[in-house]
Amino acid sequence: MFEHKVRHSGNNPLYVQHYLDRYGYVPLWVLQNNLTFGNVKHFYQLLERDVQAHASRTVQELSDKQQNRLEPQDLLQVIEVLVDFRNICAHNDRLYCAKPRGRDFAEMIHSLWRVLPTGEMTELIDAVNSVMRAHPTISSSSIIFEIAETMGALFAPY
Repeated sequence: MFEHKVRHSGNNPLYVQHYLDRYGYVPLWVLQNNLTFGNVKHFYQLLERDVQAHASRTVQELSDKQQNRLEPQDLLQVIEVLVDFRNICAHNDRLYCAKPRGRDFAEMIHSLWRVLPTGEMTELIDAVNSVMRAHPTISSSSIIFEIAETMGALFAPY
């Protein structure tokens, strides 16, 4: 799947084309910079179960969420949720009220919480709160609460 994409792409970066021309293949450590988030999801699905387990343990260790075990299937679900919401962002659609495959903003935030360190999650939530408070058309707390409820009531207006 990836080999076909890389070999038949007319717009490979020079570093990818170099490996194709010189060696006939592209090492994963080079290719990873050229993969889409969706490609990463498919690549993860193709990994052997023990490699998926190792990857999920590594992500869990890096996230500082040792008390909440991250199984391989959990990591796949996180990746799927993030792929869907990344695509919403990439197409300039409304993120706060989106529900791809029935998943809402709250589930996306929960997915991020599973894989991000606590400090980064705090920064994210603070940034979203700040944007909501600073937005010129959101002038009252009732509007902020309504938006927060739509988003899954994860954010406090003040």
